[in-house]
Amino acid sequence: MTAFYSWRLIFMTFHGKPRADKQVMKHVHESPPVMLAPLIPLALGAIFAGLVGHHVWHMVDGTDAFWQGSLVVLPAHNALAHLVGIPGWAGLLPLALALCGIALAYLFYMKRPDLPGKLAGHVHGLYEFLLHKWYFDELYGFLFVRNAFQRGKLAVAHDRHPGHRRSWPNGAAVLSRAIALRTSRFETGYLYHYAFVMLAGLVVLVGLLVYAVLGR
Repeated sequence: MTAFYSWRLIFMTFHGKPRADKQVMKHVHESPPVMLAPLIPLALGAIFAGLVGHHVWHMVDGTDAFWQGSLVVLPAHNALAHLVGIPGWAGLLPLALALCGIALAYLFYMKRPDLPGKLAGHVHGLYEFLLHKWYFDELYGFLFVRNAFQRGKLAVAHDRHPGHRRSWPNGAAVLSRAIALRTSRFETGYLYHYAFVMLAGLVVLVGLLVYAVLGR
C-alpha cells in the first residue's frame, strides 16, 4: 500500500497532463542548486543508511556489544535470532509486494487512468468508506464535537444573560480587565518613577534581611 500511494503521488505530480492552468504552469521551474544540493546526501542516506548500519551492527558483534546494556533483549523474545532460519522467499516477499504496488499505480495512473473511476463505481460502498477514512471523523464529531458545541452555546447564552454579567466566565474577564487598567497606571514611562519603585523594593528587601538577622 505504501508503494502504491507513494508512486501514485509521483505519477500524478510529475507525469501525465498538467492539472494546473497555463498561468500557473508558466511559473513552474526546477529548484535552484542551493535547495537541490542538500537533497543529494539526504537521498543517499535514505537509500543506503540501513545497509551501512547493518554492516556496522555485525562489526561490533551483534546486539549486546552494540547497545552495551542500554537495551536488554530476553532470549525468549529475540526476534532477530529467529530471522536466521526464515526461508528465502519470506525475505523477498516485501520487495515483491512493493513492486506489485508500483506496477498497479503505473497501470491506474499512467496507462489506464480511467480504471480508478470504474473501480470506484463498481465498489461504491467500499470506496465511500475508504474515502471518508472509515468515517472516523464523522464518528468523532458525533460523539465529542457536537456535544462540545452544545455546551459552548449554553455557556455563551449564560454569559450573555443580563443577570450573569458578574458571574463566571464573564465576571472573571471583567475583573481581569479592571485589574489590568489599574496596574497599567504604574507604567508611566518616567525614569524617576521606575527609580522610585526600584529604591522602594530595595528598602523592602533590606528591611526583610535585617529583620531575619535580628530575629535570630
